[in-house]
Amino acid sequence: MMVKNSHKALFLLAFIIILMIIYVKNRDTSNKDTDTCQLHAQKCTILVAEGPFQVQIIDQLVVEELIGVQISLPSSLKIEQIYIEGINMYMGKSPVQQLSVNSHAMNSSQHLWNGEFFLGSCSLETMHWQMVIELAGKEQVIKVPFTTYL
Repeated sequence: MMVKNSHKALFLLAFIIILMIIYVKNRDTSNKDTDTCQLHAQKCTILVAEGPFQVQIIDQLVVEELIGVQISLPSSLKIEQIYIEGINMYMGKSPVQQLSVNSHAMNSSQHLWNGEFFLGSCSLETMHWQMVIELAGKEQVIKVPFTTYL
């Protein structure tokens, strides 16, 4: 009887350890390929492996208005796509349209990406959004959260 109980305890301990390992692996991989750039005065900068990556919202963050964005990124990186999605209410994915890319604006190691987007209006007074920036050939995604108020 004593041997049977010790087998059960050992099995339970092994099961708990396996669950903890799975949890830690999943938590680490979900954050590994995502960087978050926090806006301060409509501008944020993060350091990626290739160098500084800066996002600047040009216009006031207002719903139902065209809003300009300028991104300075290392010249070795290319933007595959950018879209805006609602965080606290599903609004679909709104694309950020590219207007221009200027490789010589700052120096040879950086280039400027200019675009614009439109935020839809919803019934919430406070809307939380995030800009998702996908880079070509990278699993890394850069997210820029922001908030609008009615």
